Amino acid sequence: MQTPIRSKPSAPAALWALALVSLLLNIALVALIVVVVMSARQFAADTADALTAVSNQDINYTLRLNQTVPVRADVPFAQTIVVPISQSIDVNTIVTVSRELPVIGVIDLDVPIQASIPVNFEVPIVVNQTFPISADVPLNMEIPLSIRVNETPLKATIDSVVRSLNTFAGR
Repeated sequence: MQTPIRSKPSAPAALWALALVSLLLNIALVALIVVVVMSARQFAADTADALTAVSNQDINYTLRLNQTVPVRADVPFAQTIVVPISQSIDVNTIVTVSRELPVIGVIDLDVPIQASIPVNFEVPIVVNQTFPISADVPLNMEIPLSIRVNETPLKATIDSVVRSLNTFAGR
């Protein structure tokens, strides 16, 4: 009977063990990359949701002003103002009139005058003047501000980032 001939392995056992370890490491590395990508996609989706919430909020701020503002200006004023005058002037007097009459001579006559003279007219008054204004105005106030983010130019930028994040997240 013939004894079976053993064939030699094509590679030593250490080489096979190294290949097996390399294969296992590659599988672990691919699994780790898949986990990282899935986590990054979830993070991108969460970030997109947070940015969408931010774009629907208001920014509230109270602006406090405590300063003196100098105001310097020359204000031209050119206008015609019509002043109506409507009045009655009462006259109650005695006028002495001297007359010379032939034969009698000079006679003084007292003439009583009683009258009411209506006066109705309009007087145009033209004002053409430049008024210099010089003042320091103290400002001490609080101004509440409320800015809707979705009504600002920032909204377009947020929407663009949200679309990119949603695309990466696979939405």
